[in-house]
Amino acid sequence: MTDYYVRSTGGNDGGSGHDGTTFALGWATLQYAIDRVAAGDTLYICSTVANPFVLPAACDLDTQVGTQTAPIYYKGADLTTGAPYAGAGQAVITTDQTLSAGLFSMSTSTLCEYLYWYDIKFDGGGASRAASCFLWASAANNAGYNRFYNCRFTNCTSHGISTRHSTNTWHFYRCEIDNNSGSGFYSGTSTRGGLVALFTSFHDNGVNGFYINSPSSFNFCVFYDNVADGGNLGSIADTTRFINCGSYNNDGDGFDVNVAALDCVFVNCSADTNGGKGWNLNSIDSDNIFMVNCHTNGNSGGTDNPTGEIKAITGSPDFVNATSGSEDYGLQNASPLIGAGLAPPTGGERPICIGPMQLVESSRNTDPGESDVWYGSGTYKIANVTKTPTKRASSIANCEAGNIKSGVTIDDVAGSYAGGGGSVIVIED
Repeated sequence: MTDYYVRSTGGNDGGSGHDGTTFALGWATLQYAIDRVAAGDTLYICSTVANPFVLPAACDLDTQVGTQTAPIYYKGADLTTGAPYAGAGQAVITTDQTLSAGLFSMSTSTLCEYLYWYDIKFDGGGASRAASCFLWASAANNAGYNRFYNCRFTNCTSHGISTRHSTNTWHFYRCEIDNNSGSGFYSGTSTRGGLVALFTSFHDNGVNGFYINSPSSFNFCVFYDNVADGGNLGSIADTTRFINCGSYNNDGDGFDVNVAALDCVFVNCSADTNGGKGWNLNSIDSDNIFMVNCHTNGNSGGTDNPTGEIKAITGSPDFVNATSGSEDYGLQNASPLIGAGLAPPTGGERPICIGPMQLVESSRNTDPGESDVWYGSGTYKIANVTKTPTKRASSIANCEAGNIKSGVTIDDVAGSYAGGGGSVIVIED
């Protein structure tokens, strides 16, 4: 388990004693570095906006196989010191060539999994450049269980990420998938990999925010300003969950659910000001859709509502800023979505808010790993939302009996609530 460095400037591929094991002895090209790391290793990718890695050809990931206990880590790092950005910046990888295989490709039947990427902007380069940031092109491979933390996927001529030949789940934590000519995330056929997304935005893509055909889980995500649908769910054969998500201002539907989809769950979700329907359920059997505490407003096509659950709130959600190009889908203090909705069937409090609360970490955990909770030391700010401290404090106290990391607090302008140990956000993994 070795640390290696690759530098967009100042590196050397093996000459002059450059073995990649220190920043001073870092390698020069990304493919050279990738070919030399193995399970358990960490590759620090040192670049900046001004000095990005400019790929002459797609990076081939066929040699990259991590394991659940020893993934391969790729971490964006500072170009002057080699220190990891750790959430405070991003390395940049782009191209000035036409790359039909994308920036990164997988083209053989080799396993390509447990690759964990941190703090990197993948930039397709725009017109006539990279088709995708990641393109899994072999029908025989089992790529998946790959994770991305604080990464951006943008500016591709097709989909931002295309996993149409990947059979396992992809994970995105605090990522941005935007301004791609196709869909932001595209999973292809029903046997291919889905995704787990947490605090991730899918916006300004040329088709859908995402198109999936496999079970997936979205938590605190937003889908907005896409040319087609915010999210398009194909023939999914098992449960897909949306918890505290919002789909806004897309030209098509907020959520387009295929009639063949099974067990779609929407809890505390909102769909507003879309050009089509808020929810287009395409005559789906009501036994295959579960909705509770969902809100819709201002969609040109209205919304389908077979279960009668899209009724908790009426009127504008009162976002901080819904202006195109300056979106902030946090809620203003007077929003009717704060503290709204039905209490859980077994009793207890109503949800703090409907739609994406947009919790913002000031200090992020380096790796949630396989845990069922997301936590990290530091302070979590709940947008600029204020509500009665007793309700907020009680909700947090209910979390404190769980698996909690010490030193975590939640605050807003009404005060800070930490209790004995802190707080957690429970996610489906």
